[in-house]
Amino acid sequence: MKRQGSNVADGPRLVDEYPQWFSPVFSNYVRNSATLPYDNLELMALIAPRGLLVIENTALDFLGPWSCYGCTLAVRVIFEALGDKDNPRMSQVSHGNHQYADLTAFLNKLLLRQSVSTDVFTTDGDFNFPAGEWIDWSPPVFP
Repeated sequence: MKRQGSNVADGPRLVDEYPQWFSPVFSNYVRNSATLPYDNLELMALIAPRGLLVIENTALDFLGPWSCYGCTLAVRVIFEALGDKDNPRMSQVSHGNHQYADLTAFLNKLLLRQSVSTDVFTTDGDFNFPAGEWIDWSPPVFP
């Protein structure tokens, strides 16, 4: 993404500017992210088939909203393979309080067992994510 002109933050920048977000051990990997023992997709997939709501702010380019969008699309394949067509959900918008409604509905459904709609997968980013270039695998078929 950075090579394509995005202002996405790399590992060293994240650790320097936001050390409170990460374990001190993360700094061992920031110069060579290929050596990370886990990636975001894998961590999100570990949640399957439980509820997952991804919330992001598309106005903060340095967070890599295109990447987050693509990762969430990819993890949907894993959730669907496990029989969960309702997750993950995504609320990805630029600076807005309306994500509060998405979060509230999600919490009401998953924690309070209320019958409310959590059918949200939205972004205000104009993303053209080439899924075939990144999702070059098929999930296993479970009996």
